Amino acid sequence: MKYFFMLIISLAICNCAPTSDVSHIKNNGNDVQMNTNATAYISLPEDRSSNGHLYAGSGREVAVEIEFIFSKYLNQVVVGNSVETFDEGLLSAKNFGYIYFIHPQLIQWEDYATQWSGIPDKLTLKVTIVSVESGAIIDKLLIDGKGPIVTLSGGHPLDISKKSLEEWVKSLF
Repeated sequence: MKYFFMLIISLAICNCAPTSDVSHIKNNGNDVQMNTNATAYISLPEDRSSNGHLYAGSGREVAVEIEFIFSKYLNQVVVGNSVETFDEGLLSAKNFGYIYFIHPQLIQWEDYATQWSGIPDKLTLKVTIVSVESGAIIDKLLIDGKGPIVTLSGGHPLDISKKSLEEWVKSLF
């Protein structure tokens, strides 16, 4: 019986951290140094659905999280009011005079009551940064991950990406 409980505790500890694959694509392999005095416009990504369930507000949650992280480094960061394609967002950034355009694409978002179901949350997120003036892509990040199988508090799909996003953004300055 003692070994059974040790096994359960070991499994819980091993499955408590989110896992993700991160692909960081630097433009032409060059290191990027963004200007901290600059401004950025973030387009609002579409909400995602999975298995017939729409996760309303998931796009805004992603955009607001990205805004929060970038606002630690940039002079001004603003999220768009409505869902925009890449071209629409870039045009909005130009029209409002922003230096950088940040385009998040929410590819997958699955939020489960993991603590009850044992089904992990899933997230796939692509973020592209563009120079508004030149239209050149500065940097890209792709995060594909899932939450822990065992959790006591539930968790959230954004928990999968927070650390990777923070490290990536920090590396840009």
